[in-house]
Amino acid sequence: MHYVKAKGILSAQNGMNLYRGCSHGCIYCDSRSRCYHMEHDFEDIEVKENAIELLEEALRRKRKKCMIGTGAMTDPYIPLETELGHTRKALTLIEKYGFGVSIQTKSSRILRDMDLLQKINAQTKSVVQMTLTTADEELCRKLEPGVSITGERFDGHAYINAALEAGAAGCLTQRERESYLPGKFYIKVDSTHQALRDLAVWYKDRFAVPVVAITGSVGKTTTKDMIAAVLSERFTVLKTEGNKNNDIGLPMTLLRLGKE
Repeated sequence: MHYVKAKGILSAQNGMNLYRGCSHGCIYCDSRSRCYHMEHDFEDIEVKENAIELLEEALRRKRKKCMIGTGAMTDPYIPLETELGHTRKALTLIEKYGFGVSIQTKSSRILRDMDLLQKINAQTKSVVQMTLTTADEELCRKLEPGVSITGERFDGHAYINAALEAGAAGCLTQRERESYLPGKFYIKVDSTHQALRDLAVWYKDRFAVPVVAITGSVGKTTTKDMIAAVLSERFTVLKTEGNKNNDIGLPMTLLRLGKE
């Protein structure tokens, strides 16, 4: 770990990385790419010592409320977050100034901040995207040795009540519930995985929009970002966030389609 003094914290798209580098050790991680100009070992976490001050100044100066995103490059809940608490401090500011937040993570450490996420969602919007690679626990430990095992991230049934209490209107479930919260809808399905895909296909078909698909074994995320940047010069573009190019990330991206 080492500290740097940053010049800024929010990107033009209102994304932020409180840390640079990662200790998760995911063998497929695109963030290691040289195109991101990281001038230190990836596992030597760069901590922006003035990140919280920069964030507060940036939020105070913004004229319009928006969603603040984090996690596309570096997971905001790496083990170091337990010690430093930068992500929690950032969430506190986001809630204080009335902004929304979108978080990508592989860690169950996010549960520590459920109280703040609920407060943010109550006044604006709070989106948590938990990335999943494989349901095979043994394979998960090989591919992602430093993250929460798949079982800690995968079974959303354990978080149904928390999600509904945080403001979700309802849920898909493949299990019978012992109790039901009033005013919420529950849809029983054979497979929540398949239901998510079916829902995304149905939703996408409501829009007459062109789709660009990128396949390959190496460089898909970088290529996707380059194409999106070029098309954004003339069109409104929705792209997959980070490297969520799997059968969960793709449906979640399609469900973000809007009229604009």
